[in-house]
Amino acid sequence: YLSLNCDTTMLQLSSNLLHRWHHCRRIVAAFFSTNIKHDQLFKEEINILYDSKCNVCKLEMDMLASRDARLHGSKRRIKLTDIESDSFDPNDPANGGISYAKGMSAINAVYRDGRVIEGPKVFLKAYEFVELGWLFKFTEWPVFKP
Repeated sequence: YLSLNCDTTMLQLSSNLLHRWHHCRRIVAAFFSTNIKHDQLFKEEINILYDSKCNVCKLEMDMLASRDARLHGSKRRIKLTDIESDSFDPNDPANGGISYAKGMSAINAVYRDGRVIEGPKVFLKAYEFVELGWLFKFTEWPVFKP
């Protein structure tokens, strides 16, 4: 009887451990299957910091966001951050340390790995992400470079 009781207890323990192992495995799999990798600041490829109070800027960002959503659905490539928003935090790593003043002086963007770009390169990259890069390729010509 003692042997049978020990075997039953061992089976219960084994079953319990197996259940817990499957549960842990699901949690670990879910953790590693998220869109954000550990060395990335956000899931999109680029975060564009823009001024929503500028009508031209707002119009262009709305167009980029709309096209990005249409082309990529839930796997968007462009993240937009309004520097005029009360929630804008220049210290957030996703904003690349760009201050409000710097953001107002030129268009800036942050890649998900933390690299920062500014000026016409931002538009070139943004338009490439929505398959309109050819519109800004001329900015790469030597005649247009300083």
